[in-house]
Amino acid sequence: MNRLWKGMATSLVVLKLLAVAGQISAQNVLPADKAATKETQTLFRNMQKLAQTKVIFGHQDDLAYGMGWAYEKGRSDIKSVTGSYPGVYGWELGHLELDSAKNLDGVPFKNIISYVKEVYARGGINEFSWHFDDPVTGATAWSTPTNTVKQIIPGGAHHAAYVKYLDKFAVFANQ
Repeated sequence: MNRLWKGMATSLVVLKLLAVAGQISAQNVLPADKAATKETQTLFRNMQKLAQTKVIFGHQDDLAYGMGWAYEKGRSDIKSVTGSYPGVYGWELGHLELDSAKNLDGVPFKNIISYVKEVYARGGINEFSWHFDDPVTGATAWSTPTNTVKQIIPGGAHHAAYVKYLDKFAVFANQ
């Protein structure tokens, strides 16, 4: 049996195991965090319910741009291919800390705010990544300076700069 067929067979077995595990594990499972907010508990229950009959698929920047298009209302490569929007949407917040109009992928933050609201209204799940520039060195998130965390936690020399980043996120999140 060639590698392609072995890979396909393995994938089918894994998918079947996941389907069976999903049916079993979704019964009477509670969030690990006993202090989870009401909203978190609701999201958790909804995801359990969906897992019984659906697969929740995600896509980064799905509504912002795709193959041969950008910033066209209602467009989504996933919807074009499958007939449905994805269930999970990822949004990058890098450069928010720099007061930039666009994130590090070039997507305007004002558009992200609109997309997040659209996804929420549709019943989708929004998730955020924030690859912020290092508040100690000013280098990108992909640089590897030493002791950055030590310097931004309370008592660290650059804690105030880090708190300013968080304040900028709070303003963004409250829109």
